[in-house]
Amino acid sequence: MQAITLQEAYRLIEQSSAAIIDDHALCFPALSELTGDNENQWLYFSWTDEDCDYSSSFIEEPTEIFFDGSSIHMEDSEGLYTKITLLVKYVDKTPIQP
Repeated sequence: MQAITLQEAYRLIEQSSAAIIDDHALCFPALSELTGDNENQWLYFSWTDEDCDYSSSFIEEPTEIFFDGSSIHMEDSEGLYTKITLLVKYVDKTPIQP
């Protein structure tokens, strides 16, 4: 795993079309601008699992962020370690051969 900056994590999430949180919840990221304020909530996910609603938010407070090529690993605003697997749209433009 490679350490990345908050700005790099923001760009990666911004380019994704969706994400899987901790290997079980498919979500769409709600991003807000980075402001430099440690209390600024810049990322929010929410999902429902049967009858329960869940959410995870992230603030700009300094934290270690790691990227393994497909997932970002960092702490949420509650201090819980979270794995965010990024899903990216891919369109193969290679012509289909008969």
